[in-house]
Amino acid sequence: MEKFLKKPEKIFIITALFWGFLFVFLTPPFQGSDETSHLYKIYGFTQGSFVFQKYTTVNPKDTSKKLTFYGQILPYGLIRASNENREITFYPEKKTSFQETLNISKIPLDKSNTMFVAHPVTQYSPLAYMPAVVVIWFMTLFGAAPFSILIAGRLCALFVYLLCGYWAVRLCPFKKWLLMTVLLVPTALFQSSILGTDALSFGLVILLYAYCLNLAYNNRINKITGIHNIGFFILGLYICVCKFTYLPLMFLYLIIPEYKFSSVKEKTLKFILMFLITVFVSFGLVAVHVYLSRGLVSYSTTIPAGESLKFIFSHPFEYLFMIFNTLFKYFGYYLNGIIGLFGWSDTFLPFWSVCLYCAALIYSAVINFEKDILDLALKDKMVLAVCTVFCLLLVVTSCFTVFEPDMKNHIINWIQGRYLLPVVPAILLLFSNKKLFFNSCMSKVFLVVVINFVLLVSLVTILKRYYF
Repeated sequence: MEKFLKKPEKIFIITALFWGFLFVFLTPPFQGSDETSHLYKIYGFTQGSFVFQKYTTVNPKDTSKKLTFYGQILPYGLIRASNENREITFYPEKKTSFQETLNISKIPLDKSNTMFVAHPVTQYSPLAYMPAVVVIWFMTLFGAAPFSILIAGRLCALFVYLLCGYWAVRLCPFKKWLLMTVLLVPTALFQSSILGTDALSFGLVILLYAYCLNLAYNNRINKITGIHNIGFFILGLYICVCKFTYLPLMFLYLIIPEYKFSSVKEKTLKFILMFLITVFVSFGLVAVHVYLSRGLVSYSTTIPAGESLKFIFSHPFEYLFMIFNTLFKYFGYYLNGIIGLFGWSDTFLPFWSVCLYCAALIYSAVINFEKDILDLALKDKMVLAVCTVFCLLLVVTSCFTVFEPDMKNHIINWIQGRYLLPVVPAILLLFSNKKLFFNSCMSKVFLVVVINFVLLVSLVTILKRYYF
């Protein structure tokens, strides 16, 4: 037992694999947040549609005008399967059954019959869905059923998350148990067990934390080489291509001490070069999406993105007040969203379980389980604090520009707790210290028991929501 507890990366793999598989197969089809739109988008990629398709029709409110929608031309079977149990979405009192899932699994793809489906098409590129887009492309060649395609996509997401999480925990020079606990947050594990982009983006974010901490605090790395820089650049760029709101995490490079470079100038120039390229690519993709979607019907806001940005710069203090007011008013909701929110954000983990897992996170952050105790320098904690603040600002601002804000009540709508998961490690690492040290089996067993207990409560919550 003691030997096994020395390998938190193995504990992560076993725990995540067990509960992740249960989430994959027991969550009803198309009942993951935005799972339908993600599958539509991936299917569009497999057919060579790398942006979206348009459909123009007469405005029913004014026949002299026309409306242009964006979406995809999809097989009828895919549309039918994704809408078979739609009536339970957002209605916790409505249930499904395993028989209904079985019926959905029998619906063929029916590629010969197609129709245009208008739906919110995200700006994600095929890279954000790897390797699911490749696997699903291969399956569509053989006319696989929509249900099989969905499950394959979920398994791909889980596999990617397991791979990123395992290497992150193994690579991190200290606070391995903290990273393991963050990776096993019920929301993170659930989102990594459904079809979407969260598994890859959050998995890579945790890997970036571990990689930078390894470069900074691994005594066996005396000099930062070109290979090290390429590794950081690829990780950072990939994360920002998936979700540009996490661009500030590139500043993690600054925790690497200057003595590992030839000079301070070398470190500064390399960071600036990597950062500017990442900004150009990630925001360039956003600009292309905005350009292509101009004049199309928006599914979330009537305010053009340009007008939203104009408001921010012309009313900075009012905008900051909106941010503080929103975060303060909905703090409990966001906390629940970070720790345990499932389905289409309509299934909440009991709040006592949320508090219990929060305690586990704080416990793993404050307590040291390793023999060789390392600690973050004050300047490194300041870098983490800056990353947290700017990531938070970008996430909130993206929601402000994409979704309709409540200007009357000064509320920014549709901020999800899961969007804030990537800053959780940065916040928790601020509590690292050298004083508290419990290198005992019981302290580790206690943490593992709490994690698995909350994951059990999460599974029961999902089963109760959809089946009982």
